[in-house]
Amino acid sequence: MKKNYLFLSGFLALSIGATAQIADDSFEAGPGGGAWTEASTNFGTPICDLAVCGNGGGPAVPNTGTFYVWFGGANAVETGSVEQSALVPNGATGLLNMYVKMSVPGPGLIGDKLDVRADGVLIGTITSHDSLVYENGYVLYSLPINSLTTGTNHTFKLEAFQTTATNFSILVDDVVLIIDGSTTNLFEFETAENEIIIFPNPANDQTNVQFRNVEGNVNVTVTDLAGKIVSDEVVLATFGKIHTLNTELLESGTYIVTVYQEGAILQNESLVISK
Repeated sequence: MKKNYLFLSGFLALSIGATAQIADDSFEAGPGGGAWTEASTNFGTPICDLAVCGNGGGPAVPNTGTFYVWFGGANAVETGSVEQSALVPNGATGLLNMYVKMSVPGPGLIGDKLDVRADGVLIGTITSHDSLVYENGYVLYSLPINSLTTGTNHTFKLEAFQTTATNFSILVDDVVLIIDGSTTNLFEFETAENEIIIFPNPANDQTNVQFRNVEGNVNVTVTDLAGKIVSDEVVLATFGKIHTLNTELLESGTYIVTVYQEGAILQNESLVISK
């Protein structure tokens, strides 16, 4: 899924109240990680790293971590998107923040763009005409969402369009919500006190365990309801790290995921396998 860059003359230089951590805000679970719904007409997913997509000769890099979203980058018409449904906490003010970089502005068509939608309503757009702002590196893009801070679920979608076979590339990383001035959980699966989040749940061939209030080596075990341990792994936990559990060989049913540290149980979570 290597992507392409067309460097145009003049553009060679580049182109979310409960307080908790956003689930996979930096896309570090990688393609198919489960937190995001991903789509791309030419590549299957816009979530990239160096191994999957290359770096376009140098400029296609994440803002932080290893993975990021690379929209465009095709020698064809391309549409790509990532989206999630989220519980947005109550608050007086809200911002949807992300870092954006336009590494190739393409032919300068206004139809080559990134749209940001909340519940299907357009709340922000960056077009190729904005290249002077975004072409020299990642820039914070901040959108007010005060009307959404109601303690209810909302769907956020980032969708970008390349309208011709002339390459247009726009990169996105580190998507967070700011509610009343504090970084909050955009995609709230559990309460802030929990040590782990499991997603997707129900799961099929794999699921993810995200660590929050725990650091250091931990044991992650999966036990069936008869008490049989079907998986036991030692993982180095850091705040926000996502560890993928392979559940391909597990039969449909309910299991218990337990996180231990130095013999003490930090948390038990139910996991449903549905095949």
